[in-house]
Amino acid sequence: NNGVLPVAHDFSIGHRGACMQFPEHTLESFRAAISMGAGIVECDVAVTKDGELVCRHSQCDLHTTTNILATDLAAKCLQPFAPANKTAGTSAAAKCCTSDITLAEYKTLCG
Repeated sequence: NNGVLPVAHDFSIGHRGACMQFPEHTLESFRAAISMGAGIVECDVAVTKDGELVCRHSQCDLHTTTNILATDLAAKCLQPFAPANKTAGTSAAAKCCTSDITLAEYKTLCG
């Protein structure tokens, strides 16, 4: 901070909130963007299995950004977790998308 306070402008967007201060798409990030004068708070949108919209950076990043692999919901992932296999020369892999689960299931995740 150089001592200059943020000023609201006619066109000021908080992209994914205040992402340089807080994790993107979090309530804290959105509140910070608003308090700094953002006239618009923008989020990326993903769709759940039941057609609900949620703010997510990516449609298919639940396996790296939430605890889905540690829950029963892991079985619903597009590509369920497969451990690394040194003999076969394969790396661990998983791919879990917002569209794999319902909004109610999504709300149970931590991340």
